[in-house]
Amino acid sequence: MRSALIALLLVSSVACKRNEAKGQTGGSGTASTVRTEDTEREQARFDSERHPEKVVEALGIKPGSRVADVGAGSGLLTVHLARAVKPGGKVVATDIDEGVLELMQARLQAAGLADYVERKVVAADMPGLGENHEYDAIL
Repeated sequence: MRSALIALLLVSSVACKRNEAKGQTGGSGTASTVRTEDTEREQARFDSERHPEKVVEALGIKPGSRVADVGAGSGLLTVHLARAVKPGGKVVATDIDEGVLELMQARLQAAGLADYVERKVVAADMPGLGENHEYDAIL
């Protein structure tokens, strides 16, 4: 038990030193700054691993397109879709979790793209796209 506690303290200490070396300290940043940095890091990782620009290109999404993003989550792809459809287009982003859609809203606002996305909380068995709506792409 004592060995596990010492190992945990050692790992914590190394992690703190690594963050300090990068100019990050535990107490000096505000929660908002940390969240923004985390969001930016999460977006950059998603972009480098998933290449969303290729998805947009392959589906022919362009200004004026109407796109549905079913199960949009926190909006890592949605932000690219919104950028592609502006001006004049719309992304309908659905998810079963209102909390992740709130994260999406913050991401879209930070990117200046919130006006191009309609967020909808839906039931797991209903995508919420409406019966009489046409979409250029559904993801």
